[in-house]
Amino acid sequence: MARRINSTDIWLIDSMERVDSLMERMEIAQKHVEEAKNGNYDTEYWSRYVNFGFPADVFSMNDKDRFGIISVNDELFDLPSWFGTDYRTLSRALENLEENPKCDFIILSINSPGGMMSGLFEFCNEIRNCSKPVYAYVGNWACSAAYAIAVSCKAIYATPSSEVGSVGAIYHITDMSQYYKKLGIEEITIAAKNSEKKHLNVNSEEGRKTLQARIDKAESFLIDHISKCRGVTPDDVLANFGHGDVFYSSDAIDRGMVDYLVAGLDECVDKIKNPGSAATESASLEADKGNREVSLMTVEELKAQYPDLCEQLEASASAEAVEAARADEQSRVDEAVAAELSRRKEIEAYASVDDAEFKAFVEKAIEDKTSVADFKVEAAGMLLTIMGKQKAKAVAQQGDKDDVNDEIDEYFKGEAEETAKMAVETKGREQNGKEDVDAFYDSEIGKLSFEE
Repeated sequence: MARRINSTDIWLIDSMERVDSLMERMEIAQKHVEEAKNGNYDTEYWSRYVNFGFPADVFSMNDKDRFGIISVNDELFDLPSWFGTDYRTLSRALENLEENPKCDFIILSINSPGGMMSGLFEFCNEIRNCSKPVYAYVGNWACSAAYAIAVSCKAIYATPSSEVGSVGAIYHITDMSQYYKKLGIEEITIAAKNSEKKHLNVNSEEGRKTLQARIDKAESFLIDHISKCRGVTPDDVLANFGHGDVFYSSDAIDRGMVDYLVAGLDECVDKIKNPGSAATESASLEADKGNREVSLMTVEELKAQYPDLCEQLEASASAEAVEAARADEQSRVDEAVAAELSRRKEIEAYASVDDAEFKAFVEKAIEDKTSVADFKVEAAGMLLTIMGKQKAKAVAQQGDKDDVNDEIDEYFKGEAEETAKMAVETKGREQNGKEDVDAFYDSEIGKLSFEE
């Protein structure tokens, strides 16, 4: 193996049983290595497991539909391993597709329980900084470190029965002291006088306390990363993301852990390429309006279908009153439809923004019946990011890749802009429902200055 995998590494994985299973597989594989060296296995077959070059099947390119797929499978490691996928190979695949002029967007097809923390967040940052849209498709499960990769993408698509979550970190330590004692073996460790914490005793209170603080810190890295990527606070992650529990996607979507449910990868690709037509939905709404008008009964039809009811109505009101009630109902239907068409039309105006993720956001706002005020507030952060992309693209036409990265770092430097954006969104929500919400949005978002 490229490095010694230690069970005491920090693992962002769904359960300790997965680490136990991994250790067993490693022991078996080591025996196979020795047997292979002795000629007991076909050399060409075994070379697949000892060659840590760039695996050809880690990613594929669909030239016809102009997108690439990267497979994120099994346990995740910092360096190449026989037993899963490593972050460096994934990084090379991402870079390959990013530089491919035939690739318009990238899908990470995830089927992993998670893995090591080492190297994880570096790869996640590469996903977030990729110049092409990167989407996550969860066909089976995306847990712990794998979920951290998923949230780094523009959006998470998953099947209803897929599993996501396991937000947390674990140490897995095997204490062999009692076994060694029975064998008459005593392990003696001598540390330098200033290195007393170099080999912690996990059975001591101080040792456990130190390791607990270390694993808690690792967990905070994961929670902070997820909260930043999902646009929520760390407290929201703690409250809604399960404390290490795993959820089916059909449940996780209500918790804000998944964005879209799909039947499979084909539907995922279709939704990314064709987020939908708002104009078509407006036409459907107009048709629904016509159907409602036709379905309204005349007085004669009402009498024929409900004679007893009509007799009671006629006893207490004239035929003119019945007709007036009908006209009033028709007026309410017309007003409701007109209001809905107006809402959709105002949100549809933003569909002209040239960004696939933002177009999908517009489509979802229409489908979810989001108010115009709420839509504008939520759109603020996305528009900031889009303008940053446009700025980076403009710089790319004049300079090299290092210049682009410097400009991106400069544009998004520090926490000041994030804080300003959050303040705008928070105040916008407080203004929701008030007459001056549009004026507030225009004035406050303008202060963030997309052009700087």
